[in-house]
Amino acid sequence: MRELGFPNTYTFCKAVAEHLVIRACDSEGLDVRIVRPSIVGPAWACPYIGWAGDKPSTIVGAGTLLARRGVRVFRDAFDHPCPVVPVDMVADITVKALGGAFSSEHGRIFQACLDSSEAKQMPSFKFFTAHYYQLLALRGSMSLPELGLMAKLLRWCDNATVFHIMHALINVLPMKLLGIVRICLEWIFGLLGLRLSKQFSTTVKVLESCCTLPMQYHNFSSPCVPWHFQSTLRLPEQWDFH
Repeated sequence: MRELGFPNTYTFCKAVAEHLVIRACDSEGLDVRIVRPSIVGPAWACPYIGWAGDKPSTIVGAGTLLARRGVRVFRDAFDHPCPVVPVDMVADITVKALGGAFSSEHGRIFQACLDSSEAKQMPSFKFFTAHYYQLLALRGSMSLPELGLMAKLLRWCDNATVFHIMHALINVLPMKLLGIVRICLEWIFGLLGLRLSKQFSTTVKVLESCCTLPMQYHNFSSPCVPWHFQSTLRLPEQWDFH
């Protein structure tokens, strides 16, 4: 996998899936289109600024977990551009891919992401994290002492070894213990002929399943070098994250 240039099994599996889809469509005489987004983020303009759907996903999910204390630390050493693309830009590329006939300009593959020509206009993971914590503090969702503590933890997590230790102790262990508590409570309530709150059980299950997200994000971060694909997607003229 590494020899073929894939950074992780996720990207490798997506490449295999693309080949299988194209082969299946060719055998059935179907005109296939494949849209390749990067990390999909909130909308830039449509239907309104910041729209992210009814349920959080990807980078929005990470922010939600931080705000709700579902996880505490991400590794903050990523100063290179973050491969996020607004969801409305992805939707625009998808509609164009579905509505147009086969063309030599795009072929079957549509890159719904930014290439190296736009990379330096994108903020880094460190920029996202630092400003997000500041926003939580300004909104009153996080106290100043907690903000100071989280800023210190994030600085410590610049070191990969420290991040792995902190991730296990602060992100994973509390949620796993909470999962054990849920199982014990369900057993006790069952003996008493009662049922544990469905909302509580669901919340604990979600938190437990998402506690490993910071480690998963670690694999998606790439060095600050030109990205290895070409895309016609360009940022709006008004784009300014800095």
